[in-house]
Amino acid sequence: MPSSPNLRPLGNTGASDAALGAAARVAAEAAAETTSGWFRDPFRYPQWLEATFAITWLSWSVANLLSPDALTERPGLAILNALGGWLWPWVGFLLFPWQIGALRAGSLRQRALVQTAGYVILFHVTLSVGAMSLDPFSPIITLLLALTTIAGILSWRLWRRYA
Repeated sequence: MPSSPNLRPLGNTGASDAALGAAARVAAEAAAETTSGWFRDPFRYPQWLEATFAITWLSWSVANLLSPDALTERPGLAILNALGGWLWPWVGFLLFPWQIGALRAGSLRQRALVQTAGYVILFHVTLSVGAMSLDPFSPIITLLLALTTIAGILSWRLWRRYA
């Protein structure tokens, strides 16, 4: 068979080995950069919102520790008070590392579990604080309603594997 540059072995696209190697290196570096940060893909929709909730949990605990009697005195939060008044401010310190760990690991089930736990807490607090509030349109009630709604939608999306 005559040797010709137009006759190539089956499966060869004509690209040089150097070009294929360079393309493979670029793809490997891009994959390494994506997974080497705090999250696998921090700008993807559910993940940045989950990170925002993690910061919310941390802020929640800091705010409750700075003003310890702000919410624990409300009768609607009797369940949390029955578990121990000391537990209430620390809830955010438990949810924050759990949420960050679930995001770093990329486990959809863990992400859904921690988001649902946060949703249940927010739902309980929103109902309790809302039931005891004289002004249903106060900024704190509006904020709690917004956070509860967003947390519920995000939990539903994670359980439905829409992440």
